[in-house]
Amino acid sequence: MSREIHHRVSRLGAYEDEHGNRIVVEDPATLGSPPCNVTFRGSGNKLIVKSGVALGSLTIVFEGDFGSFCLGMTPPEKAGQWKARIGSAARVQIGTHVMTESACTVVAQAHAKVVIEEEVIIAEDCEISAVSPASLRDPGVGDAEVADADVLVSRGARLEQEILVSGGVSIGAGSLVLRRSVVRDSIRSFVVASGNPAVAEIDTVAGDES
Repeated sequence: MSREIHHRVSRLGAYEDEHGNRIVVEDPATLGSPPCNVTFRGSGNKLIVKSGVALGSLTIVFEGDFGSFCLGMTPPEKAGQWKARIGSAARVQIGTHVMTESACTVVAQAHAKVVIEEEVIIAEDCEISAVSPASLRDPGVGDAEVADADVLVSRGARLEQEILVSGGVSIGAGSLVLRRSVVRDSIRSFVVASGNPAVAEIDTVAGDES
């Protein structure tokens, strides 16, 4: 059963409600008025919009308590679009200069962590699903069994159209994941990967892992 909706916010700006949910916008003057729909169903959640963020659209549902979503600085030519569902104590961190070509979907189950580092490019219709494989097999598993849900997309990685990134994986720095791939296992840095599951096909010529 869905939790009671405490509050829904349709305009980004400084905000705090009686349940301790907060929106922190470091520089409202440069943010403008992007389409926004933020729903708080629990308490103690936090949305942080760093200074210098250019935002195309934002839809977030905080489904539990003490979740967080943080957006790093993005110039206008890279204005991000995001749709997210954040579970209890889940954390999503979007780095600087991350570009999305359409709304990227991020799902973070309770206690999961999603980190998208700086200079990442995400094409249309991609989803990052920080959900433990154990939870997919058995939705009733406890929090102690979901340690393998975290997702890391490292600096300079590129995701082409219609990519699904599953829980418990990392995508290495500078790697390219080709269209319609499903990332079920971690991908090392500076490779081109594709398929279901996505596997490294070739090393890229650029990049240095040292």
